[in-house]
Amino acid sequence: MNEVSNIKQFKLANGDEIICEVIEWATDETPDLVIRRALHLNVFDDDTRGVRYYHFKPWMMMQEGDDVFLTLNSNHIISEANPITKVLQNYYEAIKNAEMTEEEIAEKIEEHVADLKRRTLMLKDAMEGDSDGFDNIIEFPFDPKKLH
Repeated sequence: MNEVSNIKQFKLANGDEIICEVIEWATDETPDLVIRRALHLNVFDDDTRGVRYYHFKPWMMMQEGDDVFLTLNSNHIISEANPITKVLQNYYEAIKNAEMTEEEIAEKIEEHVADLKRRTLMLKDAMEGDSDGFDNIIEFPFDPKKLH
């Protein structure tokens, strides 16, 4: 069985929706599943824009990593599914980001800041060449040493 087929999406009786890797399935002797890397799937609707946002967060705090195993009572699962490709991609990215070191996080922030500066310069160049002048754009001071 490949790794992807072990990744399951569960809807729990309390309304939580989680995605996790199933290590061991429930049996006739025990109703518990052994899982790891369980992430809670959160959904936010922005009705003013008509957009739905999703993000992952740890299902249980401080219970992350390859060597941390959890048990889930199968009696609390009301639905099970194989996550769609987009959800799987986001799940793996969330796992990868959760395992980043402080140095890797700092490097990623620096890359984002450099990209923002590049885009800002491109926008300024475009504005200088435009006859409209974009009078409705206000520049805000940006301090890359502060994380907001």
